[in-house]
Amino acid sequence: MKRQRSTELPRFVVGALATAGVSVAGGATVQITFGNNVVSLSSGVSNFVPDLTGDGTVDVFGFATTATGFVGVSWAGGWLGEATSNTGSIVLGGVPGGWVPGTTRGLVPFTFSDAGIHNGDATSGFVDVEGWATVGTSASVKIHRLIFDDASTAAPSGVAYTDADFPEYVAAVPEPSSNLALLALGVGGLTLRRRLKRVA
Repeated sequence: MKRQRSTELPRFVVGALATAGVSVAGGATVQITFGNNVVSLSSGVSNFVPDLTGDGTVDVFGFATTATGFVGVSWAGGWLGEATSNTGSIVLGGVPGGWVPGTTRGLVPFTFSDAGIHNGDATSGFVDVEGWATVGTSASVKIHRLIFDDASTAAPSGVAYTDADFPEYVAAVPEPSSNLALLALGVGGLTLRRRLKRVA
């Protein structure tokens, strides 16, 4: 999983990354991508990551019940995705009557809070969810990405799960002035220590 604690990169870092051909987040739609965040009948919740933003807080809950052939992922606002091997069908976002056979994928509206994103304010976005099910054998729900706007708490508009060009929400680097100030404090401390030793 990739995430960041700050919402903006310093200008010198942006320039360096742009020169290297790397996408940089800054007032645009961004994403946190998961490698294998899945709930399934075969593995249960062993591969499931409930903390989508990486702040140590549970954002979503995974369920897997082999007795009924049901798996699902929910959050405080409802279901993100459900699948069942009893009928070989899945539904995203808990839409009533939305069960479809086989495999389906889409974006489900989602709201989260993280102290390192928008100062902890509730942020609206989307979870890129995929589900698949086969009658009598398998059922799985997978979270691919958390998608949001790094400059606004409102959900980004015009987004589709097929969009693959959103930059990753990556860690910011301290400003050079901060580094220089810390270095100066360290050098000053060493100099003072040497003077005190001489006096003693």
